[in-house]
Amino acid sequence: MVIVIQCTDQIGLVAKISGLLAEERFNILSMHEHVDKTENLFFMRLEVDKQSTGDLEHKLTALLPQGSTIKINPNPEKKIIVLVTKEYHCLADILIRNYFKTLGASVQCVIGNYTNLEDICKRFDIPFHHVLFNNSSPGFGKAGT
Repeated sequence: MVIVIQCTDQIGLVAKISGLLAEERFNILSMHEHVDKTENLFFMRLEVDKQSTGDLEHKLTALLPQGSTIKINPNPEKKIIVLVTKEYHCLADILIRNYFKTLGASVQCVIGNYTNLEDICKRFDIPFHHVLFNNSSPGFGKAGT
């Protein structure tokens, strides 16, 4: 889960936020913070290992300065499209990791300029789209195009 916070800067914000997360049994996997001294603004992005938000947003709102912005994304998994040519080894690795949900993204489809990888996509139930590419297309290889 990803948590993004923006609020007025004050001493102890990192301690307050990390303390609350520890109380709620969230393990912090990644934490980045920044202070804009000119605007007196505090920015933080956290990645935590738990997906359940419960009333975390309300507890953060009560903890942080008034007017704070808190965004919680319980599913940071991206949707991706894979572009391929003829080689299978990279696509095979991506599709296997997608199948076992270890990719950190969800493959929506594969687009290729050759059809030789269509079969492996079918085996993993991933749509394959063939896009014809022609070296003799008008303008191909000409300077300035």
